[in-house]
Amino acid sequence: MKKILYYLVVIVTVSFVAVSCKKSCCPDQAVALRKVTVLKITNENLLPILDSIIQHEKKCVYYSSDLVFSIDRQAVNDSIAEFEIGGIGSLLVDLGEDYYKGCFEYEGHWFLVTGKELDKTVFANADYKKEFVFYKTGWVTDEGEIVLIDFEDDRYSYWIYHYNGEVFKFKNSSDTYCNCNDF
Repeated sequence: MKKILYYLVVIVTVSFVAVSCKKSCCPDQAVALRKVTVLKITNENLLPILDSIIQHEKKCVYYSSDLVFSIDRQAVNDSIAEFEIGGIGSLLVDLGEDYYKGCFEYEGHWFLVTGKELDKTVFANADYKKEFVFYKTGWVTDEGEIVLIDFEDDRYSYWIYHYNGEVFKFKNSSDTYCNCNDF
């Protein structure tokens, strides 16, 4: 009976601390829980690129095991798409319900896929979703005050590849805040 009472007290205390921290650290208006469709990689030519990027990022001063990456796809023309891959940190900015086309986990890191549409020659829907906490860039308090948060963080490296429907071709990269010569 003492053990049950002890565990009950611990659970209530932890719950109270978690709720108190959430209230003091980040108001409810600042947070959005969103479910993002989980994807499978169907073009294995992407895997060595991701391996290389993760290995590079592990050498950077800002690297952490919870670093999240984005993969943004934009059409260059009818036959070429541009993929920009880079770190985005661990605080995810809420850019709207339809902004994130999907996500996948690879080598312990989450990748959020964005762009006008999902490239079905690279990704396939895995038929389930993953919930993420996204932070809003602004909100109005109960007192009518406008709160704006600047999440701009350009210290992360990024890589640009052109993709012709089958093969990825390296085009460019940026590495401002990482002191290694992998390029």
